[in-house]
Amino acid sequence: MLKSLLELFNKHPNSIHETYWQHAKYAMSMAIRLLWTGLNLACHAVFPFLRMSYARDQVLDIADTLLERNPTSVSISTSIFNDISETIHHTPMIRLQNFSSEPYVNVYAKCEMFLPSLSTKDRIVIGIIRELERSGELKKGGTIIEASSGNTGCAVAMLAACFGYRAIISVPAKTSIEKISMMKAYGATVIISPPDASKSSPEHYVNKAKLIKDETPNSVLLNQYENPVNPNIHYQHTAAEIWGALNGNIDCVIVCSSSGGTISGIGRYLKEKKSTIEIVMPDPVGSIYHDYFNNKREDQSCYRPYKIEGIGKDYICGNIDFSVIDNVVQVTDEDAFNSAKYLAREEGILAGGSSGAALYVANVYAKKFQEKKQKANIVVVLPDSGFKYLSTFYNANE
Repeated sequence: MLKSLLELFNKHPNSIHETYWQHAKYAMSMAIRLLWTGLNLACHAVFPFLRMSYARDQVLDIADTLLERNPTSVSISTSIFNDISETIHHTPMIRLQNFSSEPYVNVYAKCEMFLPSLSTKDRIVIGIIRELERSGELKKGGTIIEASSGNTGCAVAMLAACFGYRAIISVPAKTSIEKISMMKAYGATVIISPPDASKSSPEHYVNKAKLIKDETPNSVLLNQYENPVNPNIHYQHTAAEIWGALNGNIDCVIVCSSSGGTISGIGRYLKEKKSTIEIVMPDPVGSIYHDYFNNKREDQSCYRPYKIEGIGKDYICGNIDFSVIDNVVQVTDEDAFNSAKYLAREEGILAGGSSGAALYVANVYAKKFQEKKQKANIVVVLPDSGFKYLSTFYNANE
C-alpha cells in the first residue's frame, strides 16, 4: 500500500513543494535502507536460519520508488505545468570535465540556458511582473516596456505573450539578430537604438525606454537596472540552488554582470552563508565596471565599444553591489568567444559570449588553485544559450 501511495504521488506532485518533496523522499529512502540493514543483521544474529529475501525485495523496491524523483534531478518530463512561467528556476549544474583538473580543482557550470527563453533573465522578469501585478501597477491589457541588451527583452516578450500583455523592447544596435527575431516571434515591438547613442542621448536604449513609457498609457517599465526585485530573485532562487547543489562546498563563484542583479543577489546570499567564498566578476575590456571597482569613481570616458553582449556597462547601474564582489577581471572579446567555442566543442554545451567570459576567468582561477595544489570547487554561471549568437561570433564568416 505504501508503494502504491508513493507511485501515485510521483505522478501528481504539488509543483510548489516539489523540491522539498524530492529531498524528503531521498532522506526517507536512505532511512529505509539503513533500517532494513539493521533489522536484517539483528534477525540473522537471533534466527540464522530465517530467510528474508522476499521481505528484502519489497523493502528495497519501496526505497527505489522513492528515488524515482531524487533531489539531484529535475524531472520536468514527468510533471504537468499550467503555463510556461511555471518552468522557470531550478537549472542544472554540470561538472565541466575539460576545465576541472583532478585531484585539486572542480569547475561546475550553472546552466541558465535551460530556462524557457534560453537565459537567466527569465528569473527576474517573472519576479518583477508578479510584483507589479500585486501592486496594481500592471493591469489587464497593459504594456510592458523594458530596455535590454536582448535577454531580458526575450523574457519579457515570452511572458507578455503568456500573460496577455503587450511588450515593447528598446535594444542597443549590437543586439544579435537571433534575439531580435526571438522577441518579434513572441509578438513584441522592438526599437533599435543607433550605434553611436551615448548614455546622455535621448536615443540611448535605456533613455528611449523611459520616453516610450511616458508616451504609452497603461504601461509599466520593468527597470531591471534599478529594480530591487532583480537581485532579490537571484538571492532567493539562483544562489540557493547553487548552495544546495554543492551543499555549501564552494570556494569561488564566477558571475558576469550588466544590471548587477545576478552577481549582487548571488554574492549576498553566499557571503551570508560562507564569507570566505570568493565572488569574481568578469568584465569586458571597454566596460567601466573594472575601473570603478579599482578606483571607486564613475568615469564614463573609460568606456569603449566591445562585442560581448549582455555584460559590462557604460554607466554604473543601481542594482550592482560592489561590497559583495572580491575581484573584477577584464576579458577581451577574443578570449570570451574562444572560450565559448571551446566549451561547445569539448563539453557539448552551446553558450553565449558572456558565458565564454566567465569560463575564461574560471580557467584563470582554476590554474591558480592547481599551481598551489589547493583543492577548490569553482562555480561558473553561464547566463544564456549560444543559439542567440549563431550569426555573430559562432558564424564561421565573422
